[in-house]
Amino acid sequence: WVLYDGPHSQLLHALGHVTALEIITNGMPSSSLIGAKWLEKETIKLITEETLEEIMWEQSSPPLTSAPSNPLSLTQHKLVKSLTRLPDVISNKLGRELSTELYPVSYYKRLVEAVFNCLNRIHDSLQS
Repeated sequence: WVLYDGPHSQLLHALGHVTALEIITNGMPSSSLIGAKWLEKETIKLITEETLEEIMWEQSSPPLTSAPSNPLSLTQHKLVKSLTRLPDVISNKLGRELSTELYPVSYYKRLVEAVFNCLNRIHDSLQS
């Protein structure tokens, strides 16, 4: 655990939230059980304590090069893909050892709260 909690955590967070979520999502299927538990712990850190709202807020401005047919930037697309896949890839690896915070009902409730909090923040910023 020491190896994962030290340099790996710092590296993961230094890459940025969206890249970290993408690494977690793509790395989970091939990780060891110890690695999977660490990735689960890092995921819980990312989706709690208003971090999820901050991630969405960072990505909320429209991309300058978006075509009307593709309104999401590549980063926004990666974020949506990672956030919607997280519970499945983690539960497929950990099975019954999955943290209750990542059960679908808990996870999607948190995700919906984050979306509404971000929308409210966008609304407030447009009002000022």
